Amino acid sequence: MRTSFFAFIIFLNIGICRAQQDIRIQKPAQIENTSRKQASLRDVFNQLQTSPLVLGKKLKDKDLKICLLLPYKSSRAFAFIQENIEPNELKSKPRLLPADIKNVLDFHLGVKLAVEHIRSIYPDLRFEVYCSDTRGNDSILDELLTDKNILQADIIIGPSDPEGAKKVAEFCKQRRIINIQPFLPARSLTHNNPYHIKIAPTIEAHIDNIFRSITDSFLKQNIIIYTTNSSRDRSAAERLDSLLKNYSSENNYPVNVSICNPYVKNASSEKKNLSELIHPHKLNVIIGCVFDEANAQLITRQLASYNGRVMLYCMPNWLNSEIIRLDYLNKLNTRLTEPFWEDTIENKKAIDFVNHFRDKYGFYPSKYSWLGYDTFCWLAKSINETESFPEQIRGTFYAGAGYKFQFRAVEKAAKNEPGNQIDYYENTFLHLLKIEDYQLKKIW
Repeated sequence: MRTSFFAFIIFLNIGICRAQQDIRIQKPAQIENTSRKQASLRDVFNQLQTSPLVLGKKLKDKDLKICLLLPYKSSRAFAFIQENIEPNELKSKPRLLPADIKNVLDFHLGVKLAVEHIRSIYPDLRFEVYCSDTRGNDSILDELLTDKNILQADIIIGPSDPEGAKKVAEFCKQRRIINIQPFLPARSLTHNNPYHIKIAPTIEAHIDNIFRSITDSFLKQNIIIYTTNSSRDRSAAERLDSLLKNYSSENNYPVNVSICNPYVKNASSEKKNLSELIHPHKLNVIIGCVFDEANAQLITRQLASYNGRVMLYCMPNWLNSEIIRLDYLNKLNTRLTEPFWEDTIENKKAIDFVNHFRDKYGFYPSKYSWLGYDTFCWLAKSINETESFPEQIRGTFYAGAGYKFQFRAVEKAAKNEPGNQIDYYENTFLHLLKIEDYQLKKIW
């Protein structure tokens, strides 16, 4: 049984003895066939590659209470596990835990390992960690938000579902509790909230990094922004178009930027057919500002015929696609921005993390375990070294085992008051990756 399952503690015991439960979770199966259904591009690459707090207070000078509000869905998880460990006369293959549950549990394992590490390097940092299962249910979340430990929390991490995240962000804003959101990048989660910290970069951060890459290397090339009439697609395209044209105007540097929209109607600034915009002698840098998988597949199929004259930038969600053809992306030397990168050859933090994780749990950590570990290690370092948290995290940089964090304060003009108002803090650091020889390779 030890080879199939690992022990997992739902309620962390840090500083105070608390009730504990063991959950055993099946290790996820490895992909054996890259054409198998429900195998995302990320999966294929994995196979191909190895008290209310007052702002400004010194957190390190007090006993901290940190709460993880996550949808562990423990009852459902136990049901899956029970199916796997009980004798099965039909000898059917065991089912894997649903991805939403597994991701949260993997994140928790990373946090648990980080706590042990933090204890060894910051012995004077006093904190307790409490974990609560929201079950992804609004009614249960409402009940949890009346719990004494959560009402008295200094920091709340999570939840990972959009509706729960909005509710907790507003709860933290009203009670002046720091809310760390590692999972959801949406700007709409909260507003005018100086207690909210986004770990997952927003789509605006992704577009800004694509803009940076283009201005670094491809300003003299033919730049085409491909979009649709979807509001989400157009928002990304318009932001990138604005950034490039402002750069051209401010630097007196001519940049050839066009917008291709196959669904356009009577828009003089846009072209309907991609073939009208492809330059015969220059490199054509295409930015696919489309999020729908069907449209993404359409553009890659169109561009594949221009092999050698086209390079494609894609949106971050393409990496999770189950239908976009990898051979097209490889042919187009596709580039994308991604917050996670594991370097177990030169990065000592990554090597140590993997070794400790394997020693403790007996298997290789998932992306969410890296996220839990790096989020908690960054939090401890920031609390220990920052005089005013979270105010002073703006402009700071942290290099973790698999993630890097570079924070900025998102501000807007305050109503009827001088100066700006903080909307939230966000991590903006992203790696630029390229697809080459059917592998993901890091450019920066």
